[in-house]
Amino acid sequence: MRDQHVVSQVLLKRFTVPGSRSSGRRLTKFNLERPEGTHKLKPPKACAYDEDFVPVDSVSIENLWARTEQRAPQVFRAIDRGNPFAEAAHASILRDLISIHFVRSFRYKKIHQESFHRVYQNLRDNMLGRRKELVRAEALRQTGLHLPDVALPAFLDPILEESLPAKGFASGQLFRQNIEEMFNKVRDLIATWQPELLTAKTGQFIIGDNPAIPVRFDPNNPNAPAYNMAIGDAHSVVLPLGPRHLVALGPQQLTAEVEKPVVERLNQLQVLAAYRHVFFKPDQGTERFVRMACQLRSS
Repeated sequence: MRDQHVVSQVLLKRFTVPGSRSSGRRLTKFNLERPEGTHKLKPPKACAYDEDFVPVDSVSIENLWARTEQRAPQVFRAIDRGNPFAEAAHASILRDLISIHFVRSFRYKKIHQESFHRVYQNLRDNMLGRRKELVRAEALRQTGLHLPDVALPAFLDPILEESLPAKGFASGQLFRQNIEEMFNKVRDLIATWQPELLTAKTGQFIIGDNPAIPVRFDPNNPNAPAYNMAIGDAHSVVLPLGPRHLVALGPQQLTAEVEKPVVERLNQLQVLAAYRHVFFKPDQGTERFVRMACQLRSS
């Protein structure tokens, strides 16, 4: 599958309005790299996707996500009726939606890539440093040559590049395996956390292309929570569910209405954590807010 969504289309559809001339439903796709530009209305299928996000065995991983995404509409209907926890399974579905959007994200893929490169570079430095005599001995065994230090990288690098981890990283197989393993780890980690459904009393929630955000609150600075730490270090994980609703993880199930300042602080997190785009139900006031919030991304 070439175009793989990092935000579920079933979730993006909740931010849409009917398009003009029977063009289908649309939402605002706001490019954070060009905040002063024109931001067009797009269908959900044209939003929050990446070509070959998982380049290997992508159909099976999409089927894994689909098992939760196909159950999401029943939870959304219950939320819209004002009874989000009508069934016990709804809490589990909401946790799984958070897990999916945490690992199936531009942010997590970047973490995976940076982690591999860091380990790879540390191994290479070690082999050319403390263990260089082992590399020199192997070069002598294979080539019959006593290589000077300056020639050791030319011998070592092809060996490292042909290793199974390096080839798995280059092909995407390592990420394919890692993303499913991490999905299951995150599900286990948050299994005892409970969904808190927040409803915007005024204003509207937006959603970014890295929408599931771990947050940690500082009692001395409650208006500026830290974000994007490891889930184990977070106080909560937040995920917008539509213009009026957002789910946050906490110690117990609850529903609460929140005022516009809280909505704006949560929206600001979506802007700061996003990779390139945020999406929202078309609204000039929301667009102005996002444009102002972009200033914090560059500061």
